[in-house]
Amino acid sequence: MTVAGGFLDAAIEIGLGLVRDAIWDDNVCVWLDWTGAESATRFQSVDVSLYDGLAGIACFLAELAQASEDRRMAETAAAAFRALVLRSQLPDGGPGKGLLPGRAGLGFALFLGGRLLQDRALMDAGLKIAAEFSDPDPTTEGIDLIEGSAGLGLAMLHLNLATGREAFAESAALRSDLVTKTLRESGTGQTGLSRGDAGLILFLARMAERLPNDSFADEIGRALTFESKHRLPKEENWRDLRPGADDKDREAPMWTWCHGAPGIALSRLALWPRRQEFSGVPQDLEWALRATQRTLSERRFIETTSESLCHGRLGNALILNHAGEVLDRADLVAKARAAADDAAQLILSAAEYRMGYGSERINLGLMTGSSGAGMAFLFFAGHRSEFLSSLFLGCPGIVI
Repeated sequence: MTVAGGFLDAAIEIGLGLVRDAIWDDNVCVWLDWTGAESATRFQSVDVSLYDGLAGIACFLAELAQASEDRRMAETAAAAFRALVLRSQLPDGGPGKGLLPGRAGLGFALFLGGRLLQDRALMDAGLKIAAEFSDPDPTTEGIDLIEGSAGLGLAMLHLNLATGREAFAESAALRSDLVTKTLRESGTGQTGLSRGDAGLILFLARMAERLPNDSFADEIGRALTFESKHRLPKEENWRDLRPGADDKDREAPMWTWCHGAPGIALSRLALWPRRQEFSGVPQDLEWALRATQRTLSERRFIETTSESLCHGRLGNALILNHAGEVLDRADLVAKARAAADDAAQLILSAAEYRMGYGSERINLGLMTGSSGAGMAFLFFAGHRSEFLSSLFLGCPGIVI
């Protein structure tokens, strides 16, 4: 069993690789990514996103610098954030408008990085970008957690709680209006956390904690009813309703943070204090947690999954650990740590990392790559993460 120091060692192993492979130009740095197939291999600079690009890598290194007190990590993180600032100032302003894959995520990352590195200029740069998204545009902004109103709302709520700036709370409230309107009219038409109704439930549950006069009970109830129609009792999971899935795919659900039972578990955990109000929540949560445990123990999952946060073993371990803490269940915490231990031993013994997009892509990023694995190891080593708490686990304002 890996003790806390072993988890830290695994994170440092990943961090040292990033420090070694950084490409420097004066006082900024980036990394190369490669995609390949049998016929061709192509190298390119990593994109700048929080999801899988420069912003996410920099956030991991900043957390690692604080945990390890290693100057190399701090200097490389600072250089990556400086590159991010320069990229955000180009005419196209960076990627699209969303949170994890878009420009808003750059602002959130710069703010978190500035706090970790005690760099006021980075924090201010991040808050300036975040302020661009204060007023949602319903004609261009999606509604989901990963790049739409629900995710941006969580980020704005966290920024309000971290800075005390009322404008961010007002921005979160405006997004709750968009989410409730969607749920009253149609919903997302999907299950799951990243793109489906579960992500909207999570956001509204957190907003209700801050707005005692608005419980969003009707809208949350509508979303729960929709997802209840798509339960798969044999699997203790939910159908995959993403566009393009055929009937066979819909009956073969995913088992990860983004789609399937583990992510749905997070939405039900957010409703746990209101389980008497929403009577189906305990059953849903029991199903989702049993399914999540199976992904960490059954060979069919262990041999085919990656270690990533978005759709891999370490993301599910973090969810199970969070459930254990919320429900005061030591057995769930122990199972989560055992799974993380197995992943850490893989890194320490063989320097091997199973990537979120399979063998055809080296991925250094946060949600499907090695930086996310490193951040998870820091979490299990006891160095709790502002990103993982506020966005991945959906607990804005808390570093758990």
